[in-house]
Amino acid sequence: DAMPQRKGLTPADAWFCLLDDLRRAEPTQIWTESADGVKLLVLRYEQDGEDGKVEKQVWLTEQDYQPVCAELYADGERVLQIQVTEYRET
Repeated sequence: DAMPQRKGLTPADAWFCLLDDLRRAEPTQIWTESADGVKLLVLRYEQDGEDGKVEKQVWLTEQDYQPVCAELYADGERVLQIQVTEYRET
């Protein structure tokens, strides 16, 4: 199986773990980018554990911090990409 079975790197738990990182963890790096005329804030999280290195990047709109997409890496290889096609607060 090509997908590593590490917590937070599977389609079943990636979004939950990523949201937890956004709430509780301090990003390793923060920078801004623009895509299609939208200013984005990029947050990068890095964790070294017994299973190896895990890196996560999440793009948020700079204006209201809505999630746009995320990429998750295990030992330097991208294992999952998340695209947010709709976001609604209730």
